[in-house]
Amino acid sequence: MGVLLHREGYAVSLLHFEPEKHMALGIQVDEGGYKDLGYAFVETTGFNYVSEVPAEFVGGIVLESIPIILRFGNEIENPMPNYSAEALADVQRILDVRDRAEAAADRKFRYIERTPMSRAQFNYQRSLYEACFVAMNRFEDVLPCEDGTTNTDFMDRADAIKWINRNAWWE
Repeated sequence: MGVLLHREGYAVSLLHFEPEKHMALGIQVDEGGYKDLGYAFVETTGFNYVSEVPAEFVGGIVLESIPIILRFGNEIENPMPNYSAEALADVQRILDVRDRAEAAADRKFRYIERTPMSRAQFNYQRSLYEACFVAMNRFEDVLPCEDGTTNTDFMDRADAIKWINRNAWWE
């Protein structure tokens, strides 16, 4: 993936996390980036948004070290614009919405669990609980389908922001 982005004119590097034995891709950003290194973190072992760092990897690995930056190929004569601060802010908003939806679902579950209620009240509360999962699932790497299968279409950043703007009941 890095080679393809480099050939298209993006300034990319490998982010080598030596103690964790992990490698990620970095796309140069306007400002900040992962640990203020000037690169947005791109995880290539699964579906994630650019700059989204999984909390934990297979085997319980958590990235804690500062990565060694390994530059790709030759300097680019006319590089593409960096990944913008606006794009990073969009991704952070998506992740915040997903986290808030998860927290709302957790609060609703605990409320349902400890509160005596009629069947009608329970069904209403359950529908509110399930509504939290709509937002959570919109921004996950796979979406469950009604027939029990999964849909591996991943919502891109622009579509995710449009969806949030239309469905911002939790903000």
